[in-house]
Amino acid sequence: MGEIAGITRPGDGRAGKLHLPGLNGLRFYAALLVVVSHLEVAKHQVLGVTSLFDRLPIALDVGSLAVRFFFVLSGFLITLLLLVEHDVAGTIAVGRFYARRALRILPLYYLILLLAFTVFPHFFPGDPLHDIRAQPRALARLLLYASFLPNVGLVVPPIVPGAGHLWSIGVEEQFYWIWPAVVRSFRDRLPTVLIVILVGKMVAAAAVTAWLASSGAHPGLRAVWAWTAFPIEHMAIGALGAEAVFSARTSWLRVALHPWTERAIWFVLLPAVFPIRVAMPTVAIGAIFLVAILNVACNPRSLVRLDDRFHRAAGEISYGVYMFHPFVLYAVLAALRPSREWMGGGAMLHAVLYASVLGLTYAVAWLSRRTFEDWFLRHKERFAVVQSSPAG
Repeated sequence: MGEIAGITRPGDGRAGKLHLPGLNGLRFYAALLVVVSHLEVAKHQVLGVTSLFDRLPIALDVGSLAVRFFFVLSGFLITLLLLVEHDVAGTIAVGRFYARRALRILPLYYLILLLAFTVFPHFFPGDPLHDIRAQPRALARLLLYASFLPNVGLVVPPIVPGAGHLWSIGVEEQFYWIWPAVVRSFRDRLPTVLIVILVGKMVAAAAVTAWLASSGAHPGLRAVWAWTAFPIEHMAIGALGAEAVFSARTSWLRVALHPWTERAIWFVLLPAVFPIRVAMPTVAIGAIFLVAILNVACNPRSLVRLDDRFHRAAGEISYGVYMFHPFVLYAVLAALRPSREWMGGGAMLHAVLYASVLGLTYAVAWLSRRTFEDWFLRHKERFAVVQSSPAG
């Protein structure tokens, strides 16, 4: 039996195991940042309360950076699982992989989509910003979202109220469609293929941005189309880290896990990502996120330890937190709007708002996990080739 950074290779035909402590804790904090970011935007839209972003503009990117972090984390974990499966079984069972992903993602995805078109409109009826019934091309956008192309829906405005955040889930699902075949077909040349993907995406994004600029398209549309329609570069960065861990590329890992590298990540580079994000290449941001992930998951001497009971439990429901938080957020805002005048815009309002949104979001996510998602997850285990902790 050999073990490398939590990878167990039995060598006798039995299922492999993958244990990466702390990843659920990272999921928890990334999901929390997304909720806080959306809360700050929404409270200004609905209640007219000054957003934190007005006082601290660098905080505006907290949510988008957290989603990028999720992409790097997914690329790392999914690629590592596929590499272990290929090592244990001699191939990658693509059908079983699709079954696992479908059972994990689709039930909640389609539930949220259904709620966005049936329940969410009643929070602010008739409001074009929040009621899909008052918006044009509703059926066309429903079809895009139902076909797992919500990221394409971003460039067919307006965004579907209550479902706009599904764009990132669509990106991940599109990644899952192609990735098992990529890893299986190019296993021995995977680092080269990943670098080609990174360079190719950057060149393509620059070309599309330039073309849209010459055609007079709105700058926001250019950015959305070039960088978020399919941001595979973030998954490729995570996949490079997975390949390095799996292949035990000692010299590279020694640098990434060195105590001074870790200190630089936590105390200098990660804090710097927010104020200088615009001037920082997306590859550099992804690399910083990857080194943070590697230290939490693979470094037994890491300064940041997130494998305690609280972080494991909170991370397990992070998918539900991400999916349900817009519904809880706007339901709370709709309930508070009549009380806005007497509550003012100070400490009382913010205390009630944050306590209600965060408390109810995590409660709903926990309830969804126990009463809805767990049934599908139990069936998902039937298709597992590699036992992973946390689950992929």
